[in-house]
Amino acid sequence: MTKETTEIRRSQRVRFPSTRLKEHEFFVNSEVTYSGELSHFAFYARAEPISWEQALSIKEWKNAMIEELKAIERNRT
Repeated sequence: MTKETTEIRRSQRVRFPSTRLKEHEFFVNSEVTYSGELSHFAFYARAEPISWEQALSIKEWKNAMIEELKAIERNRT
């Protein structure tokens, strides 16, 4: 029995970031959270607060959390 090795060829194309995303910050690294989950920073690109402390500092998010708590109490869930 002979072993065959296949060499993976990588593209030599020069890559440039998308021009439509030039206003966003990019991180090439990912982070493993305390709970052991892999978190890709790209998902956090100015979309939502990362923690509840950050959410409380933003009026719209604080109001949304209050409304959600009211709905939970109203529905007794």
